Amino acid sequence: MKEQKKKVPDLRFKGFTDDWEQRKLLETQTTFTDGNYSSLYPQKEDFTTAQNGVPFLTGSDIYDGKLNNKNCKYITHEKNKKLTSGHVAFDDVVIAVRGSLGNIGYASKNNEGWNINSQLAIIRTNKDELNGYFIFCYLITNEGLKAINSRITGTALKQLPIKQLSSIYIPVIGLKEQNLISKIFKLITNQITLQQRKLDLLNQLKKGLLQKMFADKDSKRPILRFNGFTDDWEERKLGDVTDIKTGSRNHQDSVENGKYPFFVRSEKIERLDEYDFDTTAILIPGDGRIGEIFHYYDGKFALHQRVYKVDNFNGIDVLFLLSLFRYSFRRHALRLNAQGTVPSLCLLNGRYYFQN
Repeated sequence: MKEQKKKVPDLRFKGFTDDWEQRKLLETQTTFTDGNYSSLYPQKEDFTTAQNGVPFLTGSDIYDGKLNNKNCKYITHEKNKKLTSGHVAFDDVVIAVRGSLGNIGYASKNNEGWNINSQLAIIRTNKDELNGYFIFCYLITNEGLKAINSRITGTALKQLPIKQLSSIYIPVIGLKEQNLISKIFKLITNQITLQQRKLDLLNQLKKGLLQKMFADKDSKRPILRFNGFTDDWEERKLGDVTDIKTGSRNHQDSVENGKYPFFVRSEKIERLDEYDFDTTAILIPGDGRIGEIFHYYDGKFALHQRVYKVDNFNGIDVLFLLSLFRYSFRRHALRLNAQGTVPSLCLLNGRYYFQN
């Protein structure tokens, strides 16, 4: 018999020294089921509302490693009782084998009793042998994803057959070490979720404040204002309070690990060994995703020929102007273009409000 492959991780909890054995999933006590119910597959009359049914997941209902019922369909409880092979249980790994191929989600206790459609398969481990979350964590590593992608079959209609899925090699180690690894990654994931919620709330707050703390053209005063300020907001052309200029370079001028940042027409910042300007500036692409990308930089940098440099701020705070751009620049640019899109911007001649 061919000798099993063995591996040892670079980083490990203290007290564990044994080699990591690799086995195919089919060589473990893991079971596999999918949502291919044949003649029992739900028909139109089997679907119902969220209040009266059970989530019926597709590949698109898996994102960020979680099963999500926000946009899913629901089947009746009666139909769900007949489709027992697709019932999701806690600690299952759910993977898209058709459609959104390779999407992988972990089933939490909140997902118990949900069901899957024909795009999905369930990997269910024997809890005395393998921790489901440990397997989930391995499958979303680069090595795990590579193993999954290499087993996708078909050309016009791609799929991941369960036979191929079950042939993936996974690390098999003691349950104690599996549980410790799973625990730390769950803690990290929970912290990410918590921070994401905070970020979402801050983004909502920011959006609301942008709407209320900038004056529109008609009112001349913002809805929400700091105490002690009562004057109307004056309107001036951007060119009257700043200097505006473009760069002269092309994207292909960039070099790897260059000394200075090179601002091009995207969010990605390239590098160059030469610089064009040494200033505090707001940098705005003149085509592409106009009104969505703004860079603020203080120092030496190089500039693409279709990126605008706005600097030498006269009587206006640079960070205030940056916020104003993010609030109204795209809307203003769209007004200048009757097509309803902004493929290119030739002049930054808009009028913006600011407080004297």
